Amino acid sequence: MADILTFHPDRSDIATHPARAAWLTAGGTSVEGIEVLLNENGLPWHKSSIFRLILREPSESVASVIAKKGRPDRIRLEQRLYESVLPQIPVTKLRYLGHAQDPDLDRAWIFVEDAGDEPFLDGSADHRKIASEWVGALHTTAAGMPAVRSLPHEGTEDHLAMLRAARTYLLRFPTGPEMSEGTAGTVHSLVDTLSELEDRWSLVEDSCDRAPRTLVHGDLTSKNLRVRSQEGSQALFALDWETASFSFPATDLSIVEPAHYLAQVGRIWPTLTLDDVERLALVGRIFLTVGFLEATAKGLDRSWIDAATWDLAYYEEELSREVAALVGSRGA
Repeated sequence: MADILTFHPDRSDIATHPARAAWLTAGGTSVEGIEVLLNENGLPWHKSSIFRLILREPSESVASVIAKKGRPDRIRLEQRLYESVLPQIPVTKLRYLGHAQDPDLDRAWIFVEDAGDEPFLDGSADHRKIASEWVGALHTTAAGMPAVRSLPHEGTEDHLAMLRAARTYLLRFPTGPEMSEGTAGTVHSLVDTLSELEDRWSLVEDSCDRAPRTLVHGDLTSKNLRVRSQEGSQALFALDWETASFSFPATDLSIVEPAHYLAQVGRIWPTLTLDDVERLALVGRIFLTVGFLEATAKGLDRSWIDAATWDLAYYEEELSREVAALVGSRGA
């Protein structure tokens, strides 16, 4: 379950704002306004600090800039993708505008054009068709690029490690008076479902082996997608490439319509079937759910675990349904 993220006016002094200072260091022009990305609780996005810089003298193509501060290794990965990989791939992408080191040497900045605020709607057939074509072009073009093969590699073993970590975090909380009966039941169900998924992990591996490895964004959820109207049609733009890797396509397929995706990739990957794509998409949803669960479970505290019951129950329902579908898909 992804956070709901929106930009809000930043009340800090523009003249001394670190995002403005970094932007100017990168050769940017003057800034007249700054907004900060917050979640639905009014808190900054936990992975990084993200700001919208409103330019004093916008050009025809760029009126505002997204400034993102994060770990240097993740910023370098995004920089590398924007500079060397994405320009070679025939998909719409945001314009890369530069980078800068932060005075805090444990942080760095990257700057890209603002994609706007029009969201990707998962329930929109038009949006999913656009996404299917976009993801298909990304995957098939990138698969043979040497620069992509040198990206961080991610395999099913990494997702299995995440599963085990999530279960370990949940098992830190033995039932007791500090945990409600409902929360205890949800935690036990999640642990059981994770264990069942681990027992069936060969089904995950078999599904992933049906498609070549390629460039995978890794977090193509609504919060990282924008739709923009241009030249009489709609175009998709992906944000936040810091989780990109050389991996199986599965994780990127939660936003596609399998038949449309297969129509895009089938000419390049002729052995891939609709059944293969549907199973890959299912495995991708499992990977995302386990990832969200692991992040939530890692941050739990004994004193307020009951406050997270709704989130845990949501993950339990999603994961149970996905694991049942995975088992049923193989007749296991």
